[in-house]
Amino acid sequence: NNKKQIVFNTETKLYLLDIKGNNVAQFPYAIPGKASNSVSVLDYDKNNNYRFLVATQENKLLNIGEEGQPVEGREFTKTNGLVKGEVNHFIIKGKDYIFFSDNSNKVYMLNRRGQERIDEQIVADKQYQYFQKGKEILSTRLFSVSPEKIYTLTLDNQADSIETEIEKPYKFIQFKDFDGDGIKEFIFISAGY
Repeated sequence: NNKKQIVFNTETKLYLLDIKGNNVAQFPYAIPGKASNSVSVLDYDKNNNYRFLVATQENKLLNIGEEGQPVEGREFTKTNGLVKGEVNHFIIKGKDYIFFSDNSNKVYMLNRRGQERIDEQIVADKQYQYFQKGKEILSTRLFSVSPEKIYTLTLDNQADSIETEIEKPYKFIQFKDFDGDGIKEFIFISAGY
């Protein structure tokens, strides 16, 4: 509605507040069971028609509209394991991709109706939590981070790894395009800083 609002979730509720701290529409939404990740905000067509996606400990992915109600017509039912990372959305060649992975290491690529976007299941040897959109879907790279390495995987199952030289333990990771070249970089913040 072109007003400043904030959305966040606890384990049991999804909140949408206006600038004065008042609940918007039918919020807070009571999450069935408990949330396993933080809410992701999607605007598929960049027209301020927001969807709020949050995963639950019952291996479900909720899709809540800005009215505070579940979105009708979604076909996706359950994940194989817990989703702890972010749910991402990107568009390649006019097609939506909703990307996330779970702790069984399955990688999900869905369209906005919740249908699998790729035919071949990708089950990796680790949980991939970050992605870099490619020009083609098969050149999109997924990333997983351990204290010793950054692992990469393309959607045509080409795997690689890069050694890291970070102090353990790191407290925080940022994965953003810091220098404006269109490629995301990892920034690690170690303990004590």
